[in-house]
Amino acid sequence: MSKSPAIPVAVLLTVIVQGVTAQSWFSAFSYFGRQPDARSEAMGRGNVALQGDARSMAYNPAALMDLRGLDLYMHSATKWYIYENAGFSHGALAYRSGERWAVGVAVDGASLSSENFTTGDQIEPRRGFIYQTFDGFIAPEHRMMLSLACTPVDHLNVGVALGNVPLNSEDQDVLYGSLGLSHGGELPMKGAFRHAFRAAASTQNITFSEESTTGYRLDLHGQVDSVFRITDHLPAIFRGGVAYTVKWEGLRLRDTLSAAAFTMHVQYDDDLTQRSRSAMRVGGELLLCDMLALRAGWYSEKVDNGGNSYNATELEQFTYGFGLVLPCGPLTRGSVPITIAFDFTNLPQVSYSADGLGFNGVPWENFQSIGLRINYGLRPLLKSRART
Repeated sequence: MSKSPAIPVAVLLTVIVQGVTAQSWFSAFSYFGRQPDARSEAMGRGNVALQGDARSMAYNPAALMDLRGLDLYMHSATKWYIYENAGFSHGALAYRSGERWAVGVAVDGASLSSENFTTGDQIEPRRGFIYQTFDGFIAPEHRMMLSLACTPVDHLNVGVALGNVPLNSEDQDVLYGSLGLSHGGELPMKGAFRHAFRAAASTQNITFSEESTTGYRLDLHGQVDSVFRITDHLPAIFRGGVAYTVKWEGLRLRDTLSAAAFTMHVQYDDDLTQRSRSAMRVGGELLLCDMLALRAGWYSEKVDNGGNSYNATELEQFTYGFGLVLPCGPLTRGSVPITIAFDFTNLPQVSYSADGLGFNGVPWENFQSIGLRINYGLRPLLKSRART
C-alpha cells in the first residue's frame, strides 16, 4: 500500500491554521506565499527590480520613485488550499510630487466567510493567516504599511517603509522597518531599439523585529493554569535582483506607443533570520503596443521540511499570466493623463508534500489573482519623440 500524502499535508495545514503557536519557519512561509500583485505572481513571484508603482511597495519601497502622479492599486486573491471561500485583499495608494520625493500607504488583510472560516495569503509577517483562540477561529486585523522614497542623486532611488503586525487584543502590535534601493536607467544607444537596465535590493524587516504573544498552559480539566509570554523572531527577508528591458520604437502608434518591449527579471530571496528558506526567481514580460502584456516565469524555493520526509524540501513552479493596459495619456497625447491596468493570473497552488499532491492524492485547485491599477498623471508626462 502506498503512503498517503494526506498525513503530512494535514499536519502542515494544522500548523498553519494554529499560527498562534507556530515557529519562525512559519513566519518565513508567509513572506514567500502569494504576492499582493498579480503581475509578480505571473513573473516567477519576482518584482524587486521591475519598474515600480503602488504595486511595488511591499517588495521595494524605492520603486515608488518610478511612478508619475497619483497611483491607486487594488488586488484580490481567492481560494487558499482547503478553504473554498478564502480571500486576500490588498490596497495601495501612492503619490509622487516633483522629481525627488514619493509617499505611499498600503493596507491588506484576510477575509472571513459568514458560514465557514477562511484564511488569507500574506507576504509579510505571519498574522495575515486566521489563527485559533479560545473564542474560536478569527481573522486578524488589517495590516498597514507606510512608505517614503526619494532620489538623493540621479539614477539612485532609496525607500524606507514602516509596517505593523496586528496581534490579538492582549498583545501589542509589532512594528518593523524595511529598506530598499534601486539604480538604473537608459543606455545611451541610437537606433530603433532602446535599452534600459536596473539593479535593486531590499530587506523587509531590516530592524529584525520580534513579536511577543501571550501563551496559556492548561490543566487536566482544560482550564487555564498559568500565563506566559512567547517571543518569536519575525523573518528578515532579503531580495536582490536585476532587470533588463529592450524596446523597439521603429514602429510607433500615434507617435507615442512603442510597438513592443521585452523585460527580463532575475531575483534571489533569502530569509536572513533563520536561513531556512531561499528562492531563485526568473520572469519575463512582452508588452505589445503598450497595451497587452504577456508574462511568464519560473521559481525554485528551498524550504525546511521540519524533519519530516513526507514534506517537500524544494518548491518549483512555472508561472504565467497577462495584463491589459489602457494608456489614455499616450492615446490622447497627454490631454487625458490617465492609465488603467488590469492584471490576472490563474495558477495551481503549490503543494508542500513530497509527492506534490494534496489530500488523498488529489492536486490542489487553482487560485486566481486579480489586480487593478489606476494612475492619474496630474499633468502631461509623455511627449512625442521624433523618429530615429
